[in-house]
Amino acid sequence: MTEKNHRRITMENLTEFVRTGRIIVDALTKKRVGNGLSTEEAARQSGVAEEQLRRLESGDLEFLPPVYVIALLRKYALALGTFDTALFKELKQAAGIPAPIAQQQNLEKSPGKGRILSVGPKAIAAAGIAAVLIISALFLSRTYRSPAETPPGETPTAAGGYSSAPAPAADEGPAGAERPEQESKQAGAHAATAHTGCFTLSINKEKRQPNGRLARIPAGTSSIIYFSDIHRPSGKPLYHEWSFNGKQVDKIAVGRPSGPRWRSWSRKTVGKEGNGVWRVRVREGDGVVLRADSILSGKPPAAAE
Repeated sequence: MTEKNHRRITMENLTEFVRTGRIIVDALTKKRVGNGLSTEEAARQSGVAEEQLRRLESGDLEFLPPVYVIALLRKYALALGTFDTALFKELKQAAGIPAPIAQQQNLEKSPGKGRILSVGPKAIAAAGIAAVLIISALFLSRTYRSPAETPPGETPTAAGGYSSAPAPAADEGPAGAERPEQESKQAGAHAATAHTGCFTLSINKEKRQPNGRLARIPAGTSSIIYFSDIHRPSGKPLYHEWSFNGKQVDKIAVGRPSGPRWRSWSRKTVGKEGNGVWRVRVREGDGVVLRADSILSGKPPAAAE
């Protein structure tokens, strides 16, 4: 695979890879909790380093190349006895990993006396890919057994600003500005729902997806968009609740989901309020907050004294 093709696959399929991966992670986390296992016990049982396991369950699927993430998820799923072949196939396709090539049609199904099975170059290539995956899994199990800890207050960020790691929890003091957070699942969100969200400047309406993600509001920006992608919603109306520095300024209805997936977005004018933090909560009806994402506007707010 050329470097050019690798970049194309990474940029075009990143969203789909993360979406499918988080569906798998949600199922594995639910299974682990149902089995009464702690992350430490699950790590011991699966052979996946505990720190890596925590990052996977937090939704961070970009801290390693996709082929390594798939290998870790596979080990974890097999250890818990809940390997979903269809979802893993979809995950590999999103990562640009070709499916194993079946034996060539010219192979004899029941070779008779004197017949010799012929193995073509495609079958050899398929075996090579499988060997690479196995070696990668073994390499990860040893090399990343005790990864370096992330310094307090820092959040690992993927290249290009496409971060899916959850940020530190924000304190909402009455006199202090909120700290920005991204990709955070809120307490109380029902386990059957996988959900993502991000800030952006524009939407590809044909594909119904954001044109990139914002890590911070650029200077001179007059408006921003919040995009949410909800899977298996309950059917209650969804709202985007916009707030600035802890004070709610708008509540925008984004529809009542009528299917297994609901992608929606809302736009807000920004720039007149000065420095601070914008936050959007995705609320289901008048109850559960599915997630809350924040973004800095202007210079970072000063720490509360």
